[in-house]
Amino acid sequence: MQTVQDLNSAITQSVELLQNKYTNAINKIFDTLDKRITGGLGTDYIEMEWELMNKNANEYLDEINSAFAIQ
Repeated sequence: MQTVQDLNSAITQSVELLQNKYTNAINKIFDTLDKRITGGLGTDYIEMEWELMNKNANEYLDEINSAFAIQ
C-alpha cells in the first residue's frame, strides 16, 4: 500500500513539475512577444500612452468644438 502511495505521490509531483515548466514556457513566449511588438516598452506602457493620446485628442476636440460653437 505504501508503494502505491509513493508512486501516486511521484506521479503527482511529476505532473505538477510539467505544468510549471509549461506555464513558464508560455509566459516566456508572451514576454518575448510583448517586448518585440512594443520595441521593449511593454504593452502596459503602450496602453498608457494610447490613453494619454486619446485624452489629449478629446480635450483638443472639445476646445475646437467650443470655439466653433462660440463663433
